[in-house]
Order: sequence, then C-alpha cells, then structure tokens
Amino acid sequence: MKIDAWTHLLSPAYKRAIEAAGPDAPGTAPFLLATRALHDIDYRLEQMDQFGQYRQILTPVPAAYAHVQRAGGQALIDLVRRNNDDMADIVSRHPDRFVGFAASTALADPDAATEEAVRAVRELGALGVQLEEDANNLPLHEDRYDPLFAAIEELDAAI
Repeated sequence: MKIDAWTHLLSPAYKRAIEAAGPDAPGTAPFLLATRALHDIDYRLEQMDQFGQYRQILTPVPAAYAHVQRAGGQALIDLVRRNNDDMADIVSRHPDRFVGFAASTALADPDAATEEAVRAVRELGALGVQLEEDANNLPLHEDRYDPLFAAIEELDAAI
C-alpha cells in the first residue's frame, strides 16, 4: 500500500471563501478552482482508483484563505475551523481512502491557532497541523508562537 502524505485539498469552506472573494481572491484562485481534483472528492476518488492500493493524508491548500487571513479576526478563525471540520468529515466518510488530515491554523492569531490545533487533534482526529508563515509575513520563530509549538509537542502531533 502507498500512502501519500502531502495531498492538498481545497475544502468546501475554503472553496466557498475563494468563490465569495471574487476578484479579491488570491492570485492562485483561478488555478485552484479549475483543478477539479483539489475540490471534487468524487473525482479525486476516481483518480486515486488508477493507483490501486493508494491512500492519502489530506493537507489544506497553502494560502487558500490568504484574503481572509490579511483581515484576520473572527472571520479567519471561523474559516479555519470550518475547514478543519470539513477535512475531518471527508476523512470520516472515506476512511478506506484517506488515512487522516493535517489541520489548518489561524497564524495571525497565535492564541486562536493554538486553540484550534488542540481542538483539531483532540476532537477531530487530525494527525497534526500544517504551518506556514501567515499572509502578514509574521515569522513563526517569534516567542508568541511558543504556546502553539508546546501544545503540538504535548499532543505528540505532527507539523
């Protein structure tokens, strides 16, 4: 069996956010929306069928929510939470195809990022979190992210 650990998915929540942003969506939005396997689960499963015993760990599309992230606040926190709920739902509906998922975090708000990382791992079964520098270019090596890294270590989760 092959397990692909870096397979991006544009969750329904992220897809709706990009569609709603229209011309304000990130520059990659047209590509993301045009790449059917990124957001159409049935199509993805058909493509996976070509590879026999092949499973995936789902990861969020990096920066798919960049336009919301720049604004930050509760809208970003809610979007990230909906994304993680979507990812957990997809994995639970297809456990024979998806091994698990990596959760998103709202890095613009380190406290919210920590809270969501813990929720995603403990309640939703995320295998870990995907971290990337946020849209405001805040580096992850700042002390304000120490609680996030400590929580992930305590959870024994992957980054």
